[in-house]
Amino acid sequence: MTVTSECFSKNVLAWKIFGLWPGANTNKYYKYFSFIYINLTLTVFNLLLTINLFYTYDQLENLMHEVIFFFTEITVVAKCCMVFFYKKKIIVAFAILDSDDFKGIDKTSKEIIENDVSKYKKMSNLYFCFCHLSYILGVAPVIVEYFLKNHSELPISRYNFLSDEIRQRYYKILYFYQSLSMYGHLIYNISVDTLINGFIFLTITQLKVLKYKLKGLNFKKQNLNSENNVNVWSLNHCLKHYDVILRYQSIVQEISSVTLFANFGMASEIICVTLCGFYLGTSVNSLLFLFMYMTAMVLIIFVPSWLGTQLIYESQELGYAAYCSDWINSSKKSKKSILIFMERTKTPMCVVGMKMFLVSLNTFITIMKTAYSIFTLINRFTNMTYIQSMCKIFFCRYQSIVQEITSVTLFVIFGVASAIICVTLCGFFLGTSVNSLLFLFTYITAMVLIIFVPSWLGTQLMYESQELGYAAYCSDWINSSKESKRSILIFMERTKTPMCVVGMKMFLLSLNTFITIMKTAYSFFTLINRFRNMK
Repeated sequence: MTVTSECFSKNVLAWKIFGLWPGANTNKYYKYFSFIYINLTLTVFNLLLTINLFYTYDQLENLMHEVIFFFTEITVVAKCCMVFFYKKKIIVAFAILDSDDFKGIDKTSKEIIENDVSKYKKMSNLYFCFCHLSYILGVAPVIVEYFLKNHSELPISRYNFLSDEIRQRYYKILYFYQSLSMYGHLIYNISVDTLINGFIFLTITQLKVLKYKLKGLNFKKQNLNSENNVNVWSLNHCLKHYDVILRYQSIVQEISSVTLFANFGMASEIICVTLCGFYLGTSVNSLLFLFMYMTAMVLIIFVPSWLGTQLIYESQELGYAAYCSDWINSSKKSKKSILIFMERTKTPMCVVGMKMFLVSLNTFITIMKTAYSIFTLINRFTNMTYIQSMCKIFFCRYQSIVQEITSVTLFVIFGVASAIICVTLCGFFLGTSVNSLLFLFTYITAMVLIIFVPSWLGTQLMYESQELGYAAYCSDWINSSKESKRSILIFMERTKTPMCVVGMKMFLLSLNTFITIMKTAYSFFTLINRFRNMK
């Protein structure tokens, strides 16, 4: 049977390569390498990233990416600190995993352990591939654009505190520095995440083994009081196994507490930011990157949440497993031991982040609900801002300028056109030739069109401005906030007074005015015709 802690050999190897795990025999040159590499790729990198935030506050789309990476770096620092400060605890956890208590005593228990270790290795490899795919999607398109001579940005941070000339001059150096640093941080994330998840998963594995052993207890009636009874020994072995699991779980809790708090806190923020980033994504690469990044963040908090729930469930099942044993035929001493054990299992094992939240699926669901609520809240504020911008436009800024420009001109056009229509109508009495009548007909048609078109447009303006109130009512105002409802109500009150164009503050530009002019011209024409007939 293989050593259980060997499933974390890749994690330890990654820490050694990237300067986090010197091991037992520390070489002085490795210390120099570790100090230079970590300070250059972690300390300096995060310092430059923080400085860049102050130069990106006015660029919203770029700020989204900067904030995402900034929150990610907080989790990276927490994970590196975990390896630094809990190195001895991690070694103790490895030792417990390799102890005889965590090895199966029969074929079935050994198979349970081997199957779960195999599952863990497959899932960690799958997670490794997925994270590398996300990294490639974030880094590779930038270098492709650079070789195609297109305008390309740096893969992680734009470093806005540098001038464009400096960025272009040292583009290859900055690209290599950011890519190398982010790859190291990617390895830190993968190795620590898989370590924590593996610790919890192997705890669940040991609980499965213990549950199997408890159900297999079969006390015989003979030799009930014998201390050398095989079944009594098996019960004591189960109780000892449970104590070792509790000790192992307390070590895992101590190692992972701060890191899980940082993971869950920052992942929640990143999910909120990436959801909002979908509004601002302008390219396919940007949207694909946001999608992959958000998926990775969801997985980072979902996997330990699911494992935490399984840990609670499996630890609670131990009491039922003990009850399913052949305790009826056991001695009083064994029954008392089983009773105490069942009382202890009423308080399930669990993983807690900084003594503030339980790592479980309920917490995961709460985080996702909160993230979506923040997303919808920002969406509502965006819509409210849009409504307010409509109100500003509606409150006559553009229309007042148009009114001021056209007022006198429209007054002259409508006044003179009305007079011309009256004159041309009277001219039909005097026209003696076909050309004269054709000229008068063409001219009066032109005058009618000159006043009809702005009159029709003025009517449409009033109609459309009145429709805005109905459009606002048809929006999803029921689910909006009180502030949004007040804004919509004020907006609807304003739309009760429609927009209009007025000629010299004397007449309204509308089809009613056009009809009045045509009626007046025709009345003038009939009046002249009556005077002409009287003569």
